[in-house]
Amino acid sequence: VAASLGELGSDSLRTLALRLREQLGSNSVAILGAEASGQATVMVAAGADAVSAGRDCGAMAKRAAETLGGGGGGKKDIAQGGGPEVAKLEKAIANAKAML
Repeated sequence: VAASLGELGSDSLRTLALRLREQLGSNSVAILGAEASGQATVMVAAGADAVSAGRDCGAMAKRAAETLGGGGGGKKDIAQGGGPEVAKLEKAIANAKAML
């Protein structure tokens, strides 16, 4: 699942990504983006089977954040990135999704 959710804080974005991962199953990857306070954030969450198959949320979040003019990273199963270039949020999500 990959989607931009409009205006939403990073804590809510993380909660939503974790819930999606839980509901979609162990082989799922959720890539969600949102903006708040002039910053764009991308959250990536992957189930255990997706991680075992080589999916790396940290790498996907980093690629998305680079598109947004910022930084990011995290664990293989959950990561976030962000930056100030809010207009590029859809492209950042697409760049992360391209790594699947």
